[in-house]
Amino acid sequence: MAGGPSDPSLILRPVTSNDITEEALILTEAFGDSAGSMVLDALDESRLVAERAGKVIATIRVHRTPEQWGIYGFAVEPQLRGKGIGRELLRRVCRQAHEAGVTQLHLEVEIDNDRALGLYTSLGFTQTSTEDYFDIPL
Repeated sequence: MAGGPSDPSLILRPVTSNDITEEALILTEAFGDSAGSMVLDALDESRLVAERAGKVIATIRVHRTPEQWGIYGFAVEPQLRGKGIGRELLRRVCRQAHEAGVTQLHLEVEIDNDRALGLYTSLGFTQTSTEDYFDIPL
């Protein structure tokens, strides 16, 4: 993965209870729902937010095992997309995974999300599988 410049104005930190509303708004704008009430501190999962100038502008969830990390719920505020924030955050998580000795890093993305697919492939991610999702109204 290419290193590239780092943005010191962008802070990536664990989510706190004070961030829940802003995080939920970002997730709702990106995915249509906020993923409900997730546990703040699960042993194998980290919920992180990115902030700039004290404002939460992105969120990312990282599921961790010693060999493999998974990235989920990754979203940047709509008006800030395309400005390198997602690229910077993914680079940071990839560096952390590498430093932790992780041998696999994976993420999920909808196949029609061209912008995200472009970002992920530009950073070296490759497609390994495709899944369909189904709903049933109850």
